[in-house]
Amino acid sequence: MNALLAVLPRGVTLSALLLLSGLAQADGNEVRGGTLVCGGNHFSRLAGSELHRTSYIFRNYNAYATVKIESVRVFDANGNVLFDFPSVELPASVKIELGPYETTQINTADLLVEELDSAARPIQNHVEWSYDRGRNRIPLNGSTVRTVRSADTGAELSRASSECKLIDYRR
Repeated sequence: MNALLAVLPRGVTLSALLLLSGLAQADGNEVRGGTLVCGGNHFSRLAGSELHRTSYIFRNYNAYATVKIESVRVFDANGNVLFDFPSVELPASVKIELGPYETTQINTADLLVEELDSAARPIQNHVEWSYDRGRNRIPLNGSTVRTVRSADTGAELSRASSECKLIDYRR
């Protein structure tokens, strides 16, 4: 491992190293579940001609266990709850149980009915998940894809992605 560290650029953080090496496994211990947090946005700008939206992609990299999404809570920049599953249903396209190697996607356009003003953004999405049985070393993976589209044509103007962070886990 020290040889690997010697060739890495100084700007590489420990968390990036863990993600790149596949070791982001709740300190290498087996877990029963946890909480992922993802950033995002949901607003229009330039007199409504640009639509800024976020998609959240969740992947079960596990070969044998099913992951269940227990809750999805979206908060605005001030900590106010904008969406709360299971109190409110997720869209039918969202799988709340991900079998081995399955993926699901949650879009802010399907959850939030109003555009957010500048005081209410950016947003946070907290996803609590658990394994259907036992423990595992591979946590649920989450990523955020932010897009900007033309309101008139739907053409994509820009795209950016980032990884969600595992902020809590249950052993």
